[in-house]
Amino acid sequence: MFHKYKIAEYIVFSFQLVLGIMILNVEPLSAQEFQIQLDRPDNLPSGTQVSYRAIRVGKSFSPSQSGNVPQTYKDGSKIKYEIALQGRVQTEQSSDSSQLSIKITQFHANDELIDEGLKLELKNQTLQIQEKNGQKTFEANGTLIEGFDLEMLELLFSVDAWGKVGTDKAFGSAHSQTVGNTWTFQPSVASLREILPLDTTDEEEIGSKFECTGKAKLFGQTTIAGRECLQFRFSERCPDCLSGKTPDGLEVVGGFVERTITGTLPVDPRFPWQKVNFKSGWSITRKITKPPLSGIKIQTSLFDEVTREITYP
Repeated sequence: MFHKYKIAEYIVFSFQLVLGIMILNVEPLSAQEFQIQLDRPDNLPSGTQVSYRAIRVGKSFSPSQSGNVPQTYKDGSKIKYEIALQGRVQTEQSSDSSQLSIKITQFHANDELIDEGLKLELKNQTLQIQEKNGQKTFEANGTLIEGFDLEMLELLFSVDAWGKVGTDKAFGSAHSQTVGNTWTFQPSVASLREILPLDTTDEEEIGSKFECTGKAKLFGQTTIAGRECLQFRFSERCPDCLSGKTPDGLEVVGGFVERTITGTLPVDPRFPWQKVNFKSGWSITRKITKPPLSGIKIQTSLFDEVTREITYP
């Protein structure tokens, strides 16, 4: 006859044994697979809130610290521009439309950008954007925006190119993916060249090579405003992509170009990207080959970060 404590031990042991058998017989849950659909429509319903922000940082200086380097070369020059706006879509933008109208509720430009000559003041104005042959035109309350103001708006809205037809072909995967998976893609040489400040003549004279591999990752899953979303990161970097000499007495001894896109995308393919962060930049090191400053190196770089976020009504 069992004692009470023996009965208790037997009951606990039996429960553990049964639980262990149950655990052994439970099949592990397989990770959910998602079809990668990066191309998305541009349709933004009336009342959609949009937010854009751009930062441009550039500098040029001499990393050499020897005594024969002029102090002005060591100090160099640098810029930091910041521009941002928030607004609400006034008229519905359909997938086959190239026009968008936004009522601007907030607008910001930093002092350095204003000192550089920016004249924009868009708060409480209606910004109309029309795209034709890949080029955008902007009007504020019916007035065409040009010059430096146009340049900065083109930077601010450059992120809209992400998700258009062709994004899947360039960055996507033909296979379904689970959260945590990575894949590679071949970077577009043409689009990487556009980041660099080179015209055709420069490129022919100094030469360029873009030997790099792009990497993509589906790194997260989240829910925004009741919609299931996926989180992606795409990165590409081409080191040592420039070399050679230019007629003005400079030798390019190093340079790279890089780009990273991070975004949140609804699983439902009827909706556009909810948030996109686009970073791109380049750095070039040149060496002076003519006296009296021969041998001095000048490093120049420019990096942009542009973010767009939309909130449905």
